[in-house]
Parts: sequence; structure tokens; C-alpha cells
Amino acid sequence: KDMIGMWDFSANVHYQIPLGGMVDIYPLAGLGIMGVSVDVPSFDLGGYGTVGGGSASDSEFGLNLGVGADFKLSDIWGISVEAKYKIGGEWSRLIIAAGVTYKF
Repeated sequence: KDMIGMWDFSANVHYQIPLGGMVDIYPLAGLGIMGVSVDVPSFDLGGYGTVGGGSASDSEFGLNLGVGADFKLSDIWGISVEAKYKIGGEWSRLIIAAGVTYKF
């Protein structure tokens, strides 16, 4: 079993800027919450007792700021890429993502 669990939930707002043709760019901003939990198993050291054992968890709210681009492959298919910086206390980090879009 994994001893470390992390989760991240965000909601972002995009503003599409058409560049003409098949590419749109967008700035993005949003809010999110991040969490982590750690479970440390205990180890029996025989005649010396046990060591370890316990758990801890923490969560922080964060702000997302970034930019992305949508590349239209056809009327219904597309590819998107984005980079955003999540600002959240000690857990600030850069996130790079890619996706496939199907419009129906």
C-alpha cells in the first residue's frame, strides 16, 4: 500500500483569444485546494521495541495563474496545452498539461 497520498482540485476560468486559423490562446486564473496525507508503518525492532507508526495530513488553498493554447485539428477534434503556476504556501509549483478535445 502506498504510504503517501496527494490530491488537487482546481477550478479555472479561461478567456479564449482567437489568433486566426486553427489556434486560440487563453490566459487562465482560478482557485484550488491541495492536500497530502502520510501514513508511517511501525517497525518491530525485537528486544529494542518498535519505531515509527502514525500519520499526518495537511491541505492548503491555492491560486492558479497561467496560459494555454488550443490547436484545432478539425471541426470536432483538437489538442490543448497549458502551463500554470499554482501558488499555495509551501506547495507552490509549475504544472504543465496537455489534452485532447472532442466537441459534440
